[in-house]
Amino acid sequence: MRLAVIVQVSLIVGALLVAFLAILEAILRRWSGVPLMSLKKRSTLFASHQKAEGIGSWALSREVMRSRDSNFSDTHWEEMTKWNSLRSNEWWQPHPNGPKLKRFANSDFSGTEFGIRNGLRLTRWQSDLESKRILCLGGSTTFCMEVADDRTWSSVLQGVVNGFDAPERYRVENFGIPGVPCLERVATLRNALSLSRGDVAVVLFGDNDAGWAMYGNRAGSVHDNLPFCMRQLLRRVATRSEVAGWLYGELSPRHLRRLALEMADTTIGAAQEADEFARAKGARVLFVLQPNIFTLRNPDSWDRKIMAGTARDLSVLLEAAYGRYREWVATCDFAVDATNLFDNESPSPYMGDWAHYNTRGNQLIGEFVFEELKSRGWLSETTRVQ
Repeated sequence: MRLAVIVQVSLIVGALLVAFLAILEAILRRWSGVPLMSLKKRSTLFASHQKAEGIGSWALSREVMRSRDSNFSDTHWEEMTKWNSLRSNEWWQPHPNGPKLKRFANSDFSGTEFGIRNGLRLTRWQSDLESKRILCLGGSTTFCMEVADDRTWSSVLQGVVNGFDAPERYRVENFGIPGVPCLERVATLRNALSLSRGDVAVVLFGDNDAGWAMYGNRAGSVHDNLPFCMRQLLRRVATRSEVAGWLYGELSPRHLRRLALEMADTTIGAAQEADEFARAKGARVLFVLQPNIFTLRNPDSWDRKIMAGTARDLSVLLEAAYGRYREWVATCDFAVDATNLFDNESPSPYMGDWAHYNTRGNQLIGEFVFEELKSRGWLSETTRVQ
């Protein structure tokens, strides 16, 4: 009898709490100027013909992309969307008993503004005369689905490198894959890309390396030991509800920061191993800590709208991880901090989410990487070609 009373009281309290949160949710939606943590409220901002709900920048509507980038075209949109409907990812092992690595499957695509060749995003301005390579590694912000082939930061880098006279000619290649963390790209660098003497690898990292991708994949916490369906439910509720997202972000900061710092420390260790590996091959590697909308010092109204529409837990993770990354970069001779690269840009280069850049953003990244390589003497640049 006592157990039955406890169950009934618990159900009543739970129902009252849910009702209270629902009313609070309605109030926030009614009177807040912009949504706080709701993907549903962003349905006009995040939409596509494939009916994706903001998962990946390709889900941005063409109207949003056009409004944020004067170089964006319907041709790019149509080719990008068609490729997305055809491609898939697969895990492969270049060596027996080696690590499993991610690559595109059924992905080669030939378009006028969007192309994939041999599983890689097409980089413009290449020729057959290059004797050395610059390998660009990262996630979606290296793959650069938001811009045409000739406006990715890899293509920008190739164009700038072509304009300088050097003892060696460099071929820039784009090894970005949306969603992959730095750990996976470092494993690919070490096991599949055959670095040669004089090659340079550039790893754009940070956004996918803050621990958010570790949800449901880590052992040792109550959250991660829940059944898969329950974890998925909690994640969906936390990202779709303003109140639930706030509670999840505010009530579990210790857990979130632990995940972020664990991911950061693991990534830093892998970066150091990658540097040793590259040096042993006579090559070099540069890790570039990338900017995102939460690193902006003076966000404008558009940026604040995006930030307000992003779940609180993400900003907690990013803040913790980036704090550790900045400390490491400040004392590391093969890493550089680019987190404030967009601070003086108005409007900012962010398309419609917290991570992905338009043409201007990719231009700045490409030029920044070139200046870093040049100033370090890694390109052996002598005189500029007029």
